[in-house]
Amino acid sequence: MELRLKASHEKKAACTALSIQEVLFESYKKGKSWNVSSPDARETLLLASRKGLLQVSHLILQVGRLPVVEVLDDICGTTALHQAASYGQDGCVELLLSAGANTQQCDAYGHTPRHLAAMFGHKSTFELLAHQEKQDPPCRAGTTATQLKDNFKIYHNMYYKYSRKLHSPFDRHDPRSVIRNLVKSIDLPKLQKEAQQMVLDMSKGEALEVKEAILAEINIIMNKVSTNNPTYRGDLRLAGSARDGSKLYAPDEFDINLVIQEDDLEVNVSNRREEEAPLKGRLRISMKTDKPHLEGNRFMASLYEEMNRCLAGHVVQDKRLSLVPPGLTSTQVGVALYMAWQGRLYPLLLVGVDLVPVLEVPWLEQVSRPFLTPKDITTMQLSNAADGTWRCSFALTEAMVLEALTPVERQVQLMGKLLLSRLKAEPWMPRHKKSFFMWFSTREWKIGVPSGFCFKNAFLQWLEQRQRRKLDLRGGWEEEGDKEFWVGQKEDPDQEVGKEQEDPSKWLVEVFRLMCVNPDESREHLATKNSSAYFGGECEGRKPGDGAPIIVQCLEEDLEKFCPDSASAKEARPLQRRY
Repeated sequence: MELRLKASHEKKAACTALSIQEVLFESYKKGKSWNVSSPDARETLLLASRKGLLQVSHLILQVGRLPVVEVLDDICGTTALHQAASYGQDGCVELLLSAGANTQQCDAYGHTPRHLAAMFGHKSTFELLAHQEKQDPPCRAGTTATQLKDNFKIYHNMYYKYSRKLHSPFDRHDPRSVIRNLVKSIDLPKLQKEAQQMVLDMSKGEALEVKEAILAEINIIMNKVSTNNPTYRGDLRLAGSARDGSKLYAPDEFDINLVIQEDDLEVNVSNRREEEAPLKGRLRISMKTDKPHLEGNRFMASLYEEMNRCLAGHVVQDKRLSLVPPGLTSTQVGVALYMAWQGRLYPLLLVGVDLVPVLEVPWLEQVSRPFLTPKDITTMQLSNAADGTWRCSFALTEAMVLEALTPVERQVQLMGKLLLSRLKAEPWMPRHKKSFFMWFSTREWKIGVPSGFCFKNAFLQWLEQRQRRKLDLRGGWEEEGDKEFWVGQKEDPDQEVGKEQEDPSKWLVEVFRLMCVNPDESREHLATKNSSAYFGGECEGRKPGDGAPIIVQCLEEDLEKFCPDSASAKEARPLQRRY
């Protein structure tokens, strides 16, 4: 048995499950029953039903005598059958049904196990449960399991992914061939138009309703949490694509910072050892305080514990919104909430909410202020990681910069995000769809493509170069204030400096070249670069822009194909720095 778990509480639950399995198996061999304590038994069966651990499930039910209809997750009100159905664990579903599980038992939002199987696109699990059920009742949102099955298809179709055969059997054994096939299947001339079609306007319609419902619910939850633990009294601020206007496809992803003010803090900045710098950054952030809640990883870990307690028995107010498995998990720097939205324009959305608690402190002298830093920003944020370290958090600063993009800059950003989305599957997509983005060598592996981190920071670097080129063409800044005025203005800078318009596709190539070592090289000689963060790069490790050289090759070949007179590899080179 192999379990890949990150969070400490998940690892603890796995160790408990293994210990219980060993004890129950010995009791089983002796023909005896053994009553496991209820919290441990529930936690073990919860893990087993999610991971499809059949022997553990059988031992807990038959030897440990835990009732199969027991509610295991107080946040969603789900049983083992609900959990197994939501994770598509057909074998575990069969075992639970044979043990007498109730297919009509509802969770806190009226979902039967078949509702959850349909909601997460598990077709075989849905059909397995359908054979056991004579009724198909509606959930709190008013939809039946059969309707949810159809709504999942609608949701899936919102994400424009591949539906035809792209790879030959030989291609599947070469990750470079898989990436190349995926990029070549993208129609570059249409990418600009498609990006405009796929981007969301979060300021109106049902997208606004989703955003407002999510923020209102998080506010209610955090009021409960902060009442129990005043440490988490702070301001909720939206970050990420839902704020900066670059969210594609559907309003199903929200990044929220809980900004907290603390007095009497002493933030220390020191240099790391030379061998640590590439992995963790040149500078180390540490906190000197006598406050227990800021020691180690308590600031981050306690949020999960408090939210777990407050969400037990909590029911979301908006009937279109519900908490669904896994409900609440911990991340490296905060927590993640999993919800489902069932509306009109969006009959089903699987919504992820990342909530990160951050401390707001004055901008540290040792941390550089890049060219694009807004002039009026005097503070920065620090987040607490699971390993007990402190990190710079610039999500809100990045959002301010990206909010102020010109239309043509926004177009480049959207084209890049759309292109990368075509090279990876969403976590909730069916397994056969995920296979488009896998290569095979003894088992399936994900292809290496640039992460959102790499693209975002390359784009910010490109944006700085673009602003600096505008500075050169205008003859330099007469005053320091001029720089702040021009950075992030809505007018088209090319019109302001009298420069002719260029193709956004070429600018997109420039961004991807910045993820390569020596971006001025010919495309045949490009190599992957380990990219640093634009903001706070001294405090964070570098990350490789895997796949960027292949993407550049494919895009430049397409540019030459569609625009032979004006689009060459040479013209698509990055802007040169003159500073």
